[in-house]
Amino acid sequence: MKKLTLIICISSAAFIAALLYNLIPVSDSGSNQTTTTVAENISSHELTQTDMSSIDYQDLSQYQKPIQNIPNLSDDTLLLNADSVLGYLIEENLTEQQAFALSEISVEQSASLLSQDSSLLALAINKITSLPHSEQREFLLRASHNSSEEVKQQISQALFNSDRVIDRKSAVSLLMRNPMSAQVSERITSILQMEYDSSVLQHVFNHLGAINNPILIEKLLPDIEHVISFTHDIKIKSSAVKILMKHHPANADITSYIDTMLTSSQADERNQGLNLLFMQLNDHDIELSDYRKQIIELEVGKIVNDLSQSTENRQQAELTLNLIQRH
Repeated sequence: MKKLTLIICISSAAFIAALLYNLIPVSDSGSNQTTTTVAENISSHELTQTDMSSIDYQDLSQYQKPIQNIPNLSDDTLLLNADSVLGYLIEENLTEQQAFALSEISVEQSASLLSQDSSLLALAINKITSLPHSEQREFLLRASHNSSEEVKQQISQALFNSDRVIDRKSAVSLLMRNPMSAQVSERITSILQMEYDSSVLQHVFNHLGAINNPILIEKLLPDIEHVISFTHDIKIKSSAVKILMKHHPANADITSYIDTMLTSSQADERNQGLNLLFMQLNDHDIELSDYRKQIIELEVGKIVNDLSQSTENRQQAELTLNLIQRH
């Protein structure tokens, strides 16, 4: 009996010792190694300001992390470290949900990084000229807009040379953010002479119409007149005439353009001519010669009496006819 009791006591003591051994942490090299590995594993999936400041932009491959390992862009931590975004944006394509959060992120730090590193700038240009219209592309463009003048010139040149319409339109927008720049007239001249896509030309005229820069318009005058004379796009021609009219409403060439459009055999061109004539008379209050008054009264009267015209066009013609009679 005493032997049995002794065996039970020894077994209980061994069990308790084993239990305590497992509960009390032991500081050995193996456990430290495990703790370090977990910490490293966590930090390997975080993009922080410290990470970005130490990037060697000559070798960005070490920062090409799978998209599923990147924190959600709506996460407050990432928003507070906006400079960490650029390195990721030029390497990956964002999901729609991730890209939506970019509108909340400042581009100032990204713009600064573009101005500091030519390799990073080259990667950003490649990304802009490969992405479709998206929030990710718009973020990179906003960063470009806020970068140094030298960087803007490099990016705009690359965009102008692109074979994509979306890039050339972005180049115009980037260029026209500083319409007083000495390079603007040279670049716009090149576009007006060489551009074949009407939407890019329309984008140029939209920008020119939105600024008040008569010096620039004077420099571009021959090229704008060239577009008016040779384009077959009625809207482009009308937009070009509006630009010239804004600065020289009574110019004989402008009057000739309007009258030619007004007497065109094409209904769309006649209607555009009617709108331009109304602007010339109503907005700029120019004087009409008796001869011109007779000619345009006849042409505008035809539109008023043309039942195939839309009600809107006929009403516009009646208003214009009233203006003519008051001059």
